[in-house]
Amino acid sequence: MRFRTVSIPFSHGKDRDRCLLAAVNVASVDESSCDHWLSHVEMEKFRSITSEKSRMRFAAGRIASRIGLKALGNAIADNVSIINGKNGRPRVEGSEYSVSISHSDNSAVSMIFKNGFAFGIDIEYSRPDKIRALGRINRPSELIPSDLASLTAAWSLKESLAKALGYGFTVPFEEFEMCNFVETGDLFRCDFSKHLDFRGLALVMGGNVLAMVHERECFFEDENAMRGDLRSLLAEVNP
Repeated sequence: MRFRTVSIPFSHGKDRDRCLLAAVNVASVDESSCDHWLSHVEMEKFRSITSEKSRMRFAAGRIASRIGLKALGNAIADNVSIINGKNGRPRVEGSEYSVSISHSDNSAVSMIFKNGFAFGIDIEYSRPDKIRALGRINRPSELIPSDLASLTAAWSLKESLAKALGYGFTVPFEEFEMCNFVETGDLFRCDFSKHLDFRGLALVMGGNVLAMVHERECFFEDENAMRGDLRSLLAEVNP
């Protein structure tokens, strides 16, 4: 099974902590992987999903989460279940950690962090056939460029915010309006007009976009190192 983990140190006020990203290549997951990594509750959910593609993406996301929990030293990682809570938000039963999970056709990624922090993550593959639909979801005032990478990054950042807030897309889409959308090399950054206490960044590599949203008070300690780590993570699970 192809997977990779990345540890990201950050500061929040006077406190220092870390979150962890774990990514799994969906095609490398098989039934034996599921039997080994998923809990009984997760296996029941896995078997109830009729689409094989959706079933394996679900499994890859849960496996990535459990790999991340173990890498953070969570002693009960083998015995917990990750279930869907309110608005479909994944919840780690009986743990001091939270997770944010996303899937693309090729990979699943999970961001693991201590309860009390707010992060959201999303992974997308840029698809030219979606460019018109992606362009329609943005307001002119957001000043999002019309190229595919920018539009995919904007969508991915909005989905990450929805996860960080715990809403999902259960509220009007205007809630996720962006501002200060800036491209710097392979990174996009943004703020959110109605949620100025959050910031977002998205890494574009080939056709893949990996976006994260975090609290404004959260500062990543070495962004250049983080960028390199995220690129290696994407390269490992998207060969």
